[in-house]
Amino acid sequence: AAPASGDPVPYLNGIAMTRSPAVRAGVCEVVQAATEERVLKDAPICGEFIPGATNILLVGDSIASDTYVWMHIAYPEYNLIQKTGVGCNLERDASNGNPQPCEWVMNSALAIALSPTEKLDAVVLGNLWNLGYISAEPLIDKLLARGLKVVVIGPPVGFTVAPHQLIEKCPRASKDGLTIEELTQCVQEHANVYRETNTALKQYAQKKGIPYVDVHELACNDSECPVLDEDGQYMFTDVWHRSLPGDVWIARRVRRNRVFERILGAR
Repeated sequence: AAPASGDPVPYLNGIAMTRSPAVRAGVCEVVQAATEERVLKDAPICGEFIPGATNILLVGDSIASDTYVWMHIAYPEYNLIQKTGVGCNLERDASNGNPQPCEWVMNSALAIALSPTEKLDAVVLGNLWNLGYISAEPLIDKLLARGLKVVVIGPPVGFTVAPHQLIEKCPRASKDGLTIEELTQCVQEHANVYRETNTALKQYAQKKGIPYVDVHELACNDSECPVLDEDGQYMFTDVWHRSLPGDVWIARRVRRNRVFERILGAR
């Protein structure tokens, strides 16, 4: 658990390091320094279509990598195919700022998604969406035209500063420290970076008739916005990426709420 006193930095560094192996950083979460040869070589490790399985393709940036982790924990019975990369924004392409390896990741993803012989159960899109998300519409339309079920994962809970820094920033009535109520209210106020995008994107998905997973509703709503799990473990690595304890926590919520059972329907 987090240290009650003393230097929190070693603990925070340790928690941050839980993310890399979980997202398979540098292998299935492609980094910007990757070569095309390496991306192609690693592709089979990151999942391939399995006839008869529930095949789900995950596509996007590092937020999609986080999504892979909590889906893998929540649904070990699904065959997840991870096509994600650092900075691989679904709203951009190589001509307007996406790193070159993202093109290889996307081409690899589309080869699976648009395969004439292998029908996926769903394509899950994860992204650090902004209000320009509409530029991802050609991709969404291409997938829908193929008859695929497209699932949009809403933006992550985004904080104005890393949540552990809020302890210093939050106003308190007593010099003895923050009450739980004061901290809860303060965290909710600072967890506002993607709320507007979340609302707009959710409305867009409803208009398109595609399933939407509202991470804010699951993890940071009007009644709660925890930054520590039940064991006191810190659930973030920065202002929006989750630590492994954070992904485990989300996975429990997703499974308990039968999020993907409802999206995929009776099998």
